[in-house]
Amino acid sequence: MIKQELSSYLSGLTNISSSISKDIGPSYIEVDCFDKDNFKEEFCKYYNISKDKLEYKESNRKLEDVLNEWLNNNELVNSLIYWIKLRIGEPIKVYETDDSNIEELISGYSNSISPFYITEEIVYVEFKDYIACFMIGNNE
Repeated sequence: MIKQELSSYLSGLTNISSSISKDIGPSYIEVDCFDKDNFKEEFCKYYNISKDKLEYKESNRKLEDVLNEWLNNNELVNSLIYWIKLRIGEPIKVYETDDSNIEELISGYSNSISPFYITEEIVYVEFKDYIACFMIGNNE
């Protein structure tokens, strides 16, 4: 099941960060958190996608790297990481989805439920008890 309170907290942080960043344009970041033990099943159920469509691989990037690529503001990302760690703990691993699969997976173009019309990137961040799905996109 989605962890709504935690998701709202992290989305609030990332939404504020998206608003402050001068380089993100019309895009913004949303975060949804799921229990680590049944992540794939719950994620697919929540977004109305088939489990066989959800593929991801371990990345060599850290959460800080991803957020810096998206927000292009090291000071902002350092603050964001501080508040994320305070609430959910240390990020363990980052997983990424093949870019060619994103629009098919979660977007306004698919049958999925999506916070965006255009989803630009999705990363899954493993924490001790949760997997947080960080998504960047826009509604243009």
